[in-house]
Amino acid sequence: PSSSSHALCCESLRGRTRVEIGADGGVPLDRDLVLRWPVALPQVGAGLIAARSQRPELGDDTYALLTLVPPRADVDMRPLPRDLIVLIDTSGSMGGRPLEQAQRLIGAMIAGLGPTDRIELIEFSWQARRFRPQPTVTDEQGKREALAWLAALRADGSTEMHQAVLEALRPMRPTAQRQVLLVTDGQIGFEQEIVRALLDGLPAGVRLHTVGVGASVNRSLTAAAARAGRGSELIVDLDDDVERMVPRLLARTAAPLVTDIQIEGDGLLEVVPRALPDLHGGAPALISLRLRGPGALRIRGRCATGSFEHALSVPALEPGEGPAGVVARCGRECVEDLELQLAARGFDAVIDERIEGVGLRYAIATRLTSWIAVTRERVVDPDRGSRHERQPQELPYGASVEGLGLRAAMATAEPFSQGLASLKDMDMAAMTSDDGDYGMDRELSEGSAASGLMTRAGTIDPAALAAFQDQLMRKEEHRTQGPGSAGGPRFEGYGSLPPSPLRVSPKAKRRASSPGVLLIGLLILVLLALLAFALARCTAPDQQGSTSPDTVELSTPTEASPSP
Repeated sequence: PSSSSHALCCESLRGRTRVEIGADGGVPLDRDLVLRWPVALPQVGAGLIAARSQRPELGDDTYALLTLVPPRADVDMRPLPRDLIVLIDTSGSMGGRPLEQAQRLIGAMIAGLGPTDRIELIEFSWQARRFRPQPTVTDEQGKREALAWLAALRADGSTEMHQAVLEALRPMRPTAQRQVLLVTDGQIGFEQEIVRALLDGLPAGVRLHTVGVGASVNRSLTAAAARAGRGSELIVDLDDDVERMVPRLLARTAAPLVTDIQIEGDGLLEVVPRALPDLHGGAPALISLRLRGPGALRIRGRCATGSFEHALSVPALEPGEGPAGVVARCGRECVEDLELQLAARGFDAVIDERIEGVGLRYAIATRLTSWIAVTRERVVDPDRGSRHERQPQELPYGASVEGLGLRAAMATAEPFSQGLASLKDMDMAAMTSDDGDYGMDRELSEGSAASGLMTRAGTIDPAALAAFQDQLMRKEEHRTQGPGSAGGPRFEGYGSLPPSPLRVSPKAKRRASSPGVLLIGLLILVLLALLAFALARCTAPDQQGSTSPDTVELSTPTEASPSP
């Protein structure tokens, strides 16, 4: 076993491997634990782990976890043309390392596509924006242009994922394998709306896969969206090797290896999820079972060579025998199926009651059951004073305070008068310095929003800067070609300073162009002109009492001398 997130201590004994997290001074709780081990075989494999609970609520049933394992990546597979739609989350929470890792991953994946594939890139934050109105053939030129557009993306704004998902489900070539890839950290607050859009609008033959980027991915979105889209979920840590992840990602977005999976057996009571997933390359298919007791299982499906069949046996178990996690996982899968039904229908008291019943029966935490009870009654003594305390909370690894919306920008937090004073001080410092060059790097380093900016700017290679400017120009050209973006901002002639991508909401454009705003601005200009004229008249010296231009009078305070 290996881990990209934590240091491990592994010990093998009698065919079993014990894994412990080894770290001096404790382990920070700012990231998920990622544990990997190889399981692939030359052909599709199947394994079964059975368990039986001691809880009387669960009776004498046997629970099992069926795992279908795809073949190794080096096994030859016939390539099929595919239409790949990549949805890229560029909201503020993706700022910094998450977006950089996502760009590296998607860029390496684009480079690995074949000439018969087509790709469509859609970024979304507060609105969805396409790379091009139509899919791009992934020949050499198409790859170069797609990579340039991808490299120019910046994280900013809120997350509007619903429209992006609807855009991605738009019909494409009927003969191609249509695969949608959602790349996000999942930091949104309306997971059910996304799941409902997938359940209502997913065309037949389309699969949606999710890639969670970061050390603390919101899997309540990525796992549920992949389940509703009948795809797979992949978590990419910030420290993962992108080159190693790309083959798995390409295999998952290719044609499924086994479809129409069916499970039959003696005493089979329940199979979850109800909509069994396809088996894709690079990702096992996990299926939970509830059985009446020991017996035989038969797994059937369709594959490229014809039919797929596999037989397994369920052993007889005593109460409490087997991993307890197998039993709990079956309960969680039942809850996930019920949550999907709820997302499709909206609020349903009957489904909520069933979710609560499953949570109590399996003793698992759900939306309606928990190990912690919070009373709604006020228990503070009203006759005694209360105090407010700020409890620090550890940020997710690789995330920024500003990106998560936990800190306002410094410019908006300071009073406007302080901003004017700082600007005046900057001008005076530039005039009074010996060489006339103001130390902007020192001033910027004192601001939290611009920390390290000058240091990074000083290390940019001129060739890389020119390439970056070219990418930005291409980005704006593509932006003006998109729907609703004609006449958008164009950047040119700013010397060596790379222009920043601007995002102006339609509401702001309407406010700026309204007649009322223009009239108010004109009145402000007139008032400022009158004020300047009045100040000039008040400060003008009197003509009769004025001194000669060559005469300078200085008045300094002196001590009173004693009278003679």
